[in-house]
Amino acid sequence: MDHADIIKRLGGATVVSAALGIRASNTVAYWQRRGIPALYWSDIARLSVDTECPLSVEDIKATSPLSRVPA
Repeated sequence: MDHADIIKRLGGATVVSAALGIRASNTVAYWQRRGIPALYWSDIARLSVDTECPLSVEDIKATSPLSRVPA
């Protein structure tokens, strides 16, 4: 599972952006290609609680392309 899959499972970019209070859904659509910023990992985990595939922050971190980028 990658971050695009996570966003799709939560209802898509429009649903996730509304749930997070982000006005532009294209911001979340961008995350599908580039990865969910760490700032939002706990919010995404919270949104996933009521799904059939709840996620932890560690799950999101493990699938993040951003965490694999060398410093």
